[in-house]
Amino acid sequence: MIIGLDYDNTLVDTSYNTIALAEENLGIKAPSYNHDWCFSGFPKPLVDEITRLFKDDSFMNNVFTFRTVVPTLYKWKKAGHKIIIITARAPEVRKGTRQMVKRIFPMVDKLLFVDMGQSKSEIMKKEKLDIWIDDAPHGVLQSKELGIKTYLIHNKYTKCYNSEVAKKHRDIRKVKVISDINLEDK
Repeated sequence: MIIGLDYDNTLVDTSYNTIALAEENLGIKAPSYNHDWCFSGFPKPLVDEITRLFKDDSFMNNVFTFRTVVPTLYKWKKAGHKIIIITARAPEVRKGTRQMVKRIFPMVDKLLFVDMGQSKSEIMKKEKLDIWIDDAPHGVLQSKELGIKTYLIHNKYTKCYNSEVAKKHRDIRKVKVISDINLEDK
């Protein structure tokens, strides 16, 4: 199988830490209610700081993997699956992201980028993905539209922006971490 994976908040902890650091840097708290992936309802200075951090190479490429990610990817690779990461990245952080993926995820076959805010659909089609795994509602809905078997990362870090998709689209498989995925499931 060809397994496509989002990067941020699927393999590495990015968004939650980004919000926390932006709050700390500015002394402004993010709204406590559910937010979307575009941070709607956040004060503009906080959105600007989050955007700045997403373009900061030293921040974006100094993130932690979720605990079970590396062993799970090795297991999938050993089983003969092809692993592709597709992620949105500002040009400023792509080189560092390549280096980090090469160092931490040597089992990955390809790392492909889209521009910030750009759809991943064309790459999903071109790479002929069998499975797509993502934490973001828009990525999950795009893969579902393409008929790709889809998993939504739905945990304490991501539920704030994907709860509506999880409720509305009950046919999308929800998991807390990628190690919860059984590739043999039909």
